[in-house]
Amino acid sequence: TAQHLDMPENKLLADLHSDMGVVLSLKGDLAGALAQHQISLDMRERLYGRMHPDVATCLNNLAQIKYKKGEYAAAKEHFAEALS
Repeated sequence: TAQHLDMPENKLLADLHSDMGVVLSLKGDLAGALAQHQISLDMRERLYGRMHPDVATCLNNLAQIKYKKGEYAAAKEHFAEALS
């Protein structure tokens, strides 16, 4: 088990959660996808800080799920964060 967030295992784990979110979204499990993308976002923010391209990708993924769920205001916020 990794003891530090900057270890490669944690970077890989963040990627795996993001990939799982994409798969669940494609299968129509938006709640599961949202949860996986949020885990990935939380991990990547701790790993890289808020202003990293991988964090922006997570925010974009969250925005897409929120949009699919009809949560347009929340989607807009995530899209805006991803672009800033």
